[in-house]
Amino acid sequence: MRALQKFLLFHALTCLGRNALGSEIIHGKIAPQNQMLYMASVQTRDRHLCGGSLISDNFVLTAAHCDVDDYPLVRVVLGTHDLRQTGTVRNIVQRCKHPDYRQDTKENDIMLLKLSQSVPVGRTIRRIPLPPPNMNLRTNQMCHVAGWGWTEYSYKHSVPDLRVGDSGGPLVYNGVAAGVVSFGDPFCRDPDLPNVYTDVSKFRPWINKILSQDGC
Repeated sequence: MRALQKFLLFHALTCLGRNALGSEIIHGKIAPQNQMLYMASVQTRDRHLCGGSLISDNFVLTAAHCDVDDYPLVRVVLGTHDLRQTGTVRNIVQRCKHPDYRQDTKENDIMLLKLSQSVPVGRTIRRIPLPPPNMNLRTNQMCHVAGWGWTEYSYKHSVPDLRVGDSGGPLVYNGVAAGVVSFGDPFCRDPDLPNVYTDVSKFRPWINKILSQDGC
């Protein structure tokens, strides 16, 4: 992984529902230090795997497809802009994958990670609000995505979107976590292929249940 790839980058896009033509964070730019403080790096024992977002003191929102047997999720890192620097680290004690998630189609691609300890909110860490239930975005709404994934094309490493590194991160609209990065063309080579995001608003009852009972 090149050094630049470890910085938090973001890409602004026009939100067009399933027909959005946003990219992974190819051609993105480095995010300001004081923005997107809710971003979390979901990690295996030795590397960053997916993005996520802090939605409560001890839960991170991410994608269900990030939970794979070959790359067991171990910890979450928050409060750092550059993954080469130490942030706030919490172990993952529960992986609450949506019960109706389908690996083959990526339906219901959403998961909550329960952390070993609460995360202090302060200068470098913030929580992101959730959208109201059944919120529907209109076309041509400006959204943002962010992550520590690849920042340029790589035809030498033809890998599924899971390995690109931006999966699980939030699609942010008007300051709320409107979506979760699910899948798309990982190298942005086909402008007719949309990126697909899990609609967080449709899962609010499930999320609220997990948060209220402090786990799954």
